[in-house]
Amino acid sequence: MPSLQKLPFQLSKGEDIKTRSQQWIGDAFYEKLPHLGFEIREEQIYAAFQIYKSLVKKEKLLVEAGLGCGKTFAYLIGAVLHARLTQRPVVISCGSNSLVEQLLHPGGDIVKLMEALNIQIDARAAFESNQYICARKVQLQKRFRTRKAGLKDLIKWAETTKLGCRLEVPSVGDELWSFVQWEEGQDCGDCSVEYRCPTRRAREHYRKATDIIVCTHSYFFRHIRTKEILKEQGNLPLLPSYSAIIFDEAHLLEDSARRSLGEVLTLNFLLKTFDRILARGIRQSFALLLEEVRVKSIEMFNYFEIQKPQPLQKTPLKMSEGLTACIKSLHLMMNDVSEQLAIEEGITNAQNKNQLIWASLSSAEQTFKLLLTENQDRDHAIWLERGMDKDDEIALWAAPSSVINVMQEQVLSGGLPVIFSSATLAQGSSFDYTQKILGLDDANSMQVESPYDYANQCLVYIPDKNKMDSHNDRSFQQLAQQIIELITVSNGCSLVLFRDVATMNSVRNKIKKIAVNAPWNLLWEGDASTSHLLTEFIEDVTSVLFGVTFWEGISVVGPSLSQCIITQLPFPMDDPIMMVKKQQANAAGLDPFEVVDLPVMLMKLKQGTGRLIRSASDRGVISCVDISFRGTNYEKEVLGTFPSGACFTSDLLRVPEIIDSLSINDNL
Repeated sequence: MPSLQKLPFQLSKGEDIKTRSQQWIGDAFYEKLPHLGFEIREEQIYAAFQIYKSLVKKEKLLVEAGLGCGKTFAYLIGAVLHARLTQRPVVISCGSNSLVEQLLHPGGDIVKLMEALNIQIDARAAFESNQYICARKVQLQKRFRTRKAGLKDLIKWAETTKLGCRLEVPSVGDELWSFVQWEEGQDCGDCSVEYRCPTRRAREHYRKATDIIVCTHSYFFRHIRTKEILKEQGNLPLLPSYSAIIFDEAHLLEDSARRSLGEVLTLNFLLKTFDRILARGIRQSFALLLEEVRVKSIEMFNYFEIQKPQPLQKTPLKMSEGLTACIKSLHLMMNDVSEQLAIEEGITNAQNKNQLIWASLSSAEQTFKLLLTENQDRDHAIWLERGMDKDDEIALWAAPSSVINVMQEQVLSGGLPVIFSSATLAQGSSFDYTQKILGLDDANSMQVESPYDYANQCLVYIPDKNKMDSHNDRSFQQLAQQIIELITVSNGCSLVLFRDVATMNSVRNKIKKIAVNAPWNLLWEGDASTSHLLTEFIEDVTSVLFGVTFWEGISVVGPSLSQCIITQLPFPMDDPIMMVKKQQANAAGLDPFEVVDLPVMLMKLKQGTGRLIRSASDRGVISCVDISFRGTNYEKEVLGTFPSGACFTSDLLRVPEIIDSLSINDNL
């Protein structure tokens, strides 16, 4: 029986705690939250009770919650109560650091909940290490005079902060933060200021949380990957014992888990590893070996560059004879490096100072083994990846093709309740695809509709099939002209979504020629940071934002986003992960399109259409110019991803009239 002072309510003698808990949840939604101006949403209350029931019964539950139903409060209230009853914190795992911040910052959801319920909630963040300052880097920056704007103030803050977390300085941009942040690959083994390391102190801080620990999916799976190794080394796991797991933005879980469980190599990573070994003061023969390895590493990445990996795509690695020979040679050389490093340790007695170097060599060793394994497709996928900018560094990834085993053996088998929450987990009413990729054989599921009045808030425009060419024959010129027509109708205020960077760039070239004197500010993903583009998009109300990754993760309330243009149905690219899934479908006698391509596309399309209406006062139009689904056996499923109750039209001439009736322009 938990101590009564820990419960968020008074429990009378002989009163049933289950009944009293349910009453407290009801009071929270029907009385306390409305008292502070929050609406009573039956969808939210239903979800809250179902989540709490699953927590108590230690069940697995998938919750698809429509936009605006308030799923965050729905799971937070149950999480706090469950933590108090079990005397152990609940872990809330999020898709990104921005959602972690949204939950925990001073004006965030947890603080609002504390105010509404008049209770203290002990919620703490377990951020990735790069979200904290490095005390040693701060010391080094103090030695140099710099004209970098804002750095002096940032260093002053870094010297006085208790936690050293980026959450404390939200206005600091990525470039400025890089001067003081902890970086992957830093050698902390012999740090002179380890006793005041913010990362170390942060870990000690969040491990003491009694109610909620908030982290990202990638951090949670780093905990899963490293917990046994850390225990063997006599260290504590990244996360303490917890009573339940809630995965928010669970549609991102598979990819986050795969990346956290995989290996990644960049040329910069390898060269830094070699530099660290050289900095130890080694024998000349060993130094000459390292120079040979450095040259061979550059040669390998030159082979990768020849394959021209596309931005933001998992580009399959093609193993030519030359590349295979290069990797084999480099693999042997790296084995020699490991042997020579072991000899150096014996000479200098520096075993405890080379832990990071050994970890880096081990990562490279694992990757090379997978590259040279004939049956690599069975368990792992290999791919090349680079960022939006053509000058971004190429990364070589080797990661599990499936996360089912890890999910079932290390997440779902512990007898704890696990909640999966997102606005997009199902295709229509079926959760089959999500359950399959996450290994959820016995999970319950539920869907909660959005409370928004889409009939009066949203119009869907899809051109008539007879008025344009099919998707396969449509030229970039046609697509560019259609986009300009639609932007003209809404006077800018549009988000334009593309399936891939190549198409976006081709359309951009056409738009430059046909919209030379366009009155709108055209913002293109890749020209600046996402945060900068979003700020400009919101502040310059008639601007237009073009992107490939904005199908999810952005929320723009108000007239700045009055039209969402779908240029292409977001079918997955034929990357190594999708290829493995399709091979598995074929082997099982299933249609790869039906069980892989279509579910992935429908979920992403639903994410994209959800960018438009973000509040009860939003109005707008979703324009889908890709009509390749017309007349197919999945046409009904595609149409079902658009907001329920929204008006549909295929007449572009009617769009301005309907836009006026929706009062979009009144918001401008």
